[in-house]
Amino acid sequence: MKAQIDALKPVAEQAVTTQREQGLQSGLGLQVQFVSVPDVELAFESLGSEVGRDPKRKIEVLSVWDEAGTT
Repeated sequence: MKAQIDALKPVAEQAVTTQREQGLQSGLGLQVQFVSVPDVELAFESLGSEVGRDPKRKIEVLSVWDEAGTT
């Protein structure tokens, strides 16, 4: 999953550039959805950029829900 997130960096940088060109000032970047394998809990706590982690890692978990055995 880390490799997949790393592969999104250039896409996210372009999205931020485009969003700034359009005058947006907050909420810049991409929204990415992760889906767990059925009946295996997704470790969503480790996805966010909590205090004490790398400040360059700017991942914010917006929501988490369970549906039909997947998170």
